[in-house]
Amino acid sequence: GAIVSFTTQIAPAINVDVYAQRLDANGVKLWNAGNPVVICNAANGQLNVRLAVFADASSVMTWEDLRPISGGDGRWNIYAQKLNASGAVQWTANGTVVSLAVQDQLKPQILPVVNGGSNETMIVWEDYRTDPLNPDIYGQRLDANGVRQWPGGGITGAIICNAPGPQYTPLICTDGGTGAIVAWRDDRVNNFIDIYSVRLD
Repeated sequence: GAIVSFTTQIAPAINVDVYAQRLDANGVKLWNAGNPVVICNAANGQLNVRLAVFADASSVMTWEDLRPISGGDGRWNIYAQKLNASGAVQWTANGTVVSLAVQDQLKPQILPVVNGGSNETMIVWEDYRTDPLNPDIYGQRLDANGVRQWPGGGITGAIICNAPGPQYTPLICTDGGTGAIVAWRDDRVNNFIDIYSVRLD
C-alpha cells in the first residue's frame, strides 16, 4: 500500500491545511473511516508537505507553516508531525517545531534515518534568515519523539551551507548507513548555477 500526504482546503477551512491518508494495495482508504486525517490546520496556511515512511508503517511529515508566532515576524517556518501505522497523531497537535528562525524557511525535504530502528528523521530546507535574496541550506534531525537533535536541540537548525551567494532547492538521500547526503543548487561562483553536496553523519 501507500501513505499519501497533501495540502488542501476542506470546508469550512479558510486556509490550506495538511492532511494524510493510507491506502492498501487495492487503493482502499484505511484511516479515519475513509476520510483524510488532519495533520495540521493551524491558522494562516501550510504548504509543501513532504513525507517519510518507516518499516513499521509509521510516518513523519514536514511542511512550510505560516501560523502566527508570538514575537515572530509573520514568516514561513518548518514544522513536522508523526503518525503511527493507524493514522493517529503522535506529537504535539498541529505539529512540532523544526525551525522558527527569522525570515522564511522554505522547501523542506525529509529523510527517514535507519538507526537501529529508532525511526529518526533528517529535514533540510532553504533558509532566508541572513538575507531575503540569498538563501542558505539548513537542517535538523528529529528523534522518534520529535525532539530536535541539532545543535543542542535549538529552534533554528544547523548550518549545512552558508557560502556566499544563494544556495537553494535542497534534496536529501541516505548515505546507506545512519547519515545522509544533501545536494543543492549553488550560485556562489559568478552567479552561475552549480551543484554542491555534503555528507552528514
